[in-house]
Parts: sequence; C-alpha cells; structure tokens
Amino acid sequence: MLYLLTSALAMATPATAEVEVRVGYTEQTGCSAIIGGKEYRLPEEREALDAALKAVAEKAKHVALLGDSETPYRCIGALIYVLQVNGATKVEFKTLDR
Repeated sequence: MLYLLTSALAMATPATAEVEVRVGYTEQTGCSAIIGGKEYRLPEEREALDAALKAVAEKAKHVALLGDSETPYRCIGALIYVLQVNGATKVEFKTLDR
C-alpha cells in the first residue's frame, strides 16, 4: 500500500509536468527559442540555449515545442536533440496554426 502511494505521489511531482518551449524562425533572425520568457537565437546564443534546454530536461521529462507549420525542421530538430540527450523522454511538436 505504501509503495502504491509513493508511486502515485512520484507520478504527480512537477518533474513529470509538461514544459512548453516556443520555437520560431524568421528570415531576418533565423531560428529562435523562448524558454521561461527569455528568447535565445541560434547560432549566436547556442551555448546559453543548450544550458537552458538542459535545465528544462532535468525539470520535466515531457517537453512540448510550440511553433507554426512554417518552422524549419533544422530549428526544431536542434532542440529535440539537446532535450533528449539531457534526459527528456517525450518531446513533441505542437503547431500553433489555426
């Protein structure tokens, strides 16, 4: 009984909550990601973005990347790779298109 309660509590911890990361692209600025209200541009801020993504992966194993259908895969794929290498077990892309 205690084991089941402990397991249920572990499943309800913030570490299992979904975290959202916005990803985008413009011809003028290239790829970008917004994490916790801070915008990171690639490739200029690659190291800072990698550190932020590592912190996200340590905090939550489920990460949703939010963008539109025009976001190039090179922008999305770079984020997926860093998240998975750092422990995120579920990374998905959700389109914001209407």
